[in-house]
Amino acid sequence: LETTAMVIAEMIATGDLASVFRWLHDLNRPEAFRVIRNIKVSPDKDDSGKIVALFELLRWYAPIPSSRLPGSEPEA
Repeated sequence: LETTAMVIAEMIATGDLASVFRWLHDLNRPEAFRVIRNIKVSPDKDDSGKIVALFELLRWYAPIPSSRLPGSEPEA
């Protein structure tokens, strides 16, 4: 049995609409096992020319052999 390791980071991006969306587009790379989910975009309260994007960045890593998982028996 192998288990894929996944890391989730909650992030905030602030800037003008075009720059933030370009950065999010570059960051979202399914072929690199990296995706954005739960994105919420709202106007920046302090600067009407900017937006604030809150989102989760998910990243998957290679499967971990079950022998290396915590609590597994060492191989003889």
